[in-house]
Amino acid sequence: MIVVENRDFPTLATELHFRAGSATEKVGKEGVTYLAGQLLTCGTQRMKRAEFSRTIETLGASLYVMVGREFTTVDGGTLTANKDQFFDLMHQALTEPSFEQSELDKLKRLTLAEMEERRDNDESLAQHLFYQALYHPNLYARPVKGNAESIASITRDDLYKAYQSCFTPANMLAAACGDIDAAELKQRCDHLSSGLPQSPASKRSEMTPSDPGTIRVILVDKPARTQTQIFLGHMSINVHHPDYFPLALGNTIFGGTFTARLSHEIREKRGWSYGAYSYLIGRQNHGAFVYRFYPAMKDAVAALGLGLQLHADLVEKGVREEEMAAAQSYLVNQFPFRLQTSRKRMRELLRIQLLGLPEDYLESYISRIQAVTTESTNQALRTHSKADDLTVVMVCTADKIIEQIRELPGVGSVEIHPYDQNWDHS
Repeated sequence: MIVVENRDFPTLATELHFRAGSATEKVGKEGVTYLAGQLLTCGTQRMKRAEFSRTIETLGASLYVMVGREFTTVDGGTLTANKDQFFDLMHQALTEPSFEQSELDKLKRLTLAEMEERRDNDESLAQHLFYQALYHPNLYARPVKGNAESIASITRDDLYKAYQSCFTPANMLAAACGDIDAAELKQRCDHLSSGLPQSPASKRSEMTPSDPGTIRVILVDKPARTQTQIFLGHMSINVHHPDYFPLALGNTIFGGTFTARLSHEIREKRGWSYGAYSYLIGRQNHGAFVYRFYPAMKDAVAALGLGLQLHADLVEKGVREEEMAAAQSYLVNQFPFRLQTSRKRMRELLRIQLLGLPEDYLESYISRIQAVTTESTNQALRTHSKADDLTVVMVCTADKIIEQIRELPGVGSVEIHPYDQNWDHS
């Protein structure tokens, strides 16, 4: 349980994290956790959806559910004066779900419509398909919202089973910030826990390496594109690995800021893409290194080739002392902004708990950043950054560039898939 008390304003916010998500679902029932989570706020055994929503709105409160691969989060906030009513509504939603058939049918239609809409948004489509390709065949490749076949097969009975396995005290980590103290949050959580399903904790999904062993390019073919969306990357180390901080500094230098190598070469010098960034994703049992840009069709091959070359140079030639000093200064100076509000501090403390980080993580963060040397970062890049073992997903008009893509140095395979094919299978 985490509390960041702040009595300056008569408001409070809560987050309940349940250690279950799409990666813990059964094959053929992908999306069931998402449907169950969304339906928690669509009516209870005492209130229809309209009354529940109207009551939340009247209180000036918020309550919604977010489902991810590893965690399901119940997020809410209210004025202190209305906290009793707010916690009663949260208790109802989590302990007395109705899962009405009519609401399930409406949510299924909405979810399928959102899948169709994603095909019209090139950025969302590229990002979605990239992470499916990157994580395949691991359970993380499963789409959080499921696929057309799995959504159609899900019944109310499936929802109750998912609810009982996910929303259990054994999976729950509670946090709050604002006008509330630890004693009150514990009392509220004890009351909530007594009404939740008493199922055992969900088993954590393990990850196995899944990179292609070469540069694999997937062209998502969409007619008449004038702009492309490119995502590329590979699996990486988890957040507990001793090389994580050195690798994080390498990422900052490569593409973690507006003035990093990737942005400077692709955006500033050549004007090929308004943005060009990289990310080091650190999870409890895996990680990923990802970079992206979105050049015009006429510049796409050159931009991809340059991005691959910059990555290869990063691994082979490493980073320079002056780049390291600038990156360390940036991360150290940025750090206080991650803690400047009660809610931000609560979320940093949540991250420590959810990822199993050391208790002194926040206190030791700056010293850990400052302890990284140029050589340790270069060694980490040589060991863990794989410029010749990448998954690349590009939304484009494939016949305009496929031959040029095949000629890029290091590219081992090129595939073409129609943008409107059914991708969402495990």
